[in-house]
Amino acid sequence: MNKSEQIKKAITNYLNSIKELKRLGIIKTNPSLGEVGEFLCLLVYPGLELAESPTNPCYDALFNGKKIQIKFTDSSLAGNFNVGDPNNYDELIFITGPNSCHRNPSEPDERKKLYLFYRYSSAEVIDKFKSGSNYSISKTKHFKLAERVWAL
Repeated sequence: MNKSEQIKKAITNYLNSIKELKRLGIIKTNPSLGEVGEFLCLLVYPGLELAESPTNPCYDALFNGKKIQIKFTDSSLAGNFNVGDPNNYDELIFITGPNSCHRNPSEPDERKKLYLFYRYSSAEVIDKFKSGSNYSISKTKHFKLAERVWAL
């Protein structure tokens, strides 16, 4: 098995384990999903560099001279997904896993088992995703199809 296949298998196993631990009532949150999302971005956006501090509250990476906020969800729960303050970053890369209810419902059927990468400028986030005092994506609040995909 090559490294790419090992990575896909490990991520799939990890996400399935989280789902099972939630079903059993052992955990309620998604530990380390941010790091998984950041790693996926490294795979699909050549040249993207993670921020020096993994706990930087404003942005997660640099790409083509821009500050990038990375958010990842594979949750089937329909709550709004907070995407941080767009005044602190230039672009948002929002990744949805195959189980996520936050995928654009207009995505073609052949993308159902793929990881989808949506890319929004901070201006788009401010304009489209304002929700009270926060910025968030709901399961119906997309306005474009995924820019890139990654297969399981």
